[in-house]
Amino acid sequence: MAALRAATADRHRALEGALDLLDDHLTLARWREALGTLLRVVEPLEAALDRTPPPIDDWPARRRAALLRHDAGDPERVPPPPALPDVALPSPAMGALYVLEGSTLGGRHVARHVRRVLGGGAGVRWFTAYGDDTATRWATFRVAASAGHDLDAMVEGAAATFDALLEAAR
Repeated sequence: MAALRAATADRHRALEGALDLLDDHLTLARWREALGTLLRVVEPLEAALDRTPPPIDDWPARRRAALLRHDAGDPERVPPPPALPDVALPSPAMGALYVLEGSTLGGRHVARHVRRVLGGGAGVRWFTAYGDDTATRWATFRVAASAGHDLDAMVEGAAATFDALLEAAR
């Protein structure tokens, strides 16, 4: 995990900067726009992960795109996604899932900030979907990701996922 985190740290920081979710002047409109940006990638990426061998045993229970769609205000039209990572093989799929699952860790902090700035009317269910089970689910993911996956291919999948999210944010 440390190698994967280090290899994608610059992209992760760039995405945080592009979305700027921790801005003290965040508005509900900007919040929903940022969530719509995430939705452009997350929804089709989850669908692609559904069509591949499950990257983790409990994959269906980890799907959160419907929560993201709801939090974004259930937009009628979402622009087509930028190029998505190829998740047909297990290791790149696990890399993509690293990005999706990682959002639940930082998401707790984001959710607290958004609730403080925007109040209870701003949807944060995508970031807080696992509730008190977040740490346990992350630990389960870490074990699965460490079980025989090719690190280079995982980095490719994670980097391509961050790149797609960054492209969507432009």
